[in-house]
Amino acid sequence: MIADGSVSPDERINERVICEKLGISRTPLREALLVLQSEGMVVLNPRRGARVTKLGEAEIREVLELLGGLEAMAGALACANAPPSAIEAIATRHDAMVDDYRRGDMLAYFKNNEWIHAEIVRLSGNREIARIHQRLRRRIVRALYLPNASERRWLVAIEEHQGFVDALRARDAARLGSLLKDHATHTWDELVRPRDSN
Repeated sequence: MIADGSVSPDERINERVICEKLGISRTPLREALLVLQSEGMVVLNPRRGARVTKLGEAEIREVLELLGGLEAMAGALACANAPPSAIEAIATRHDAMVDDYRRGDMLAYFKNNEWIHAEIVRLSGNREIARIHQRLRRRIVRALYLPNASERRWLVAIEEHQGFVDALRARDAARLGSLLKDHATHTWDELVRPRDSN
């Protein structure tokens, strides 16, 4: 809901409404809010409830630059370490993501997209990169989700992900690293693109 804008940055989270929508009680919601606070996605204010964290453009750009570098490093390690079966699992998930795009299912697409990025990082074998990577992606989840509202960017992102698969299959660490860095840069470019230029 934070990612797709159902709950906007700096908006107060209405616990009653969220509980009704998700069919849960307040206890698991409050536990989830504590987790989201630890990940920097919400701010909890005593007696005033929780608000979605509002990030500035400079902070989002810096996180995307860092993610691009982390993913490039992880991608190089994944090219060296990933078993062929794991690479084919990424290819299969990419195909599912393309199907999501064709159906116009942005949420399903985004979930497959996040899995692919996390899996490339996991296949690096470096748990510290994976830990930092997960935290950073969660922190800017809305910024990662929104660019695909542009049909043009959504299609380009699919082509970029096909490049990830091709580079992994070829064990081309330099190519994969370059593609992952460019992908983060393109995400930023789309975020700051004037909306009438889609």
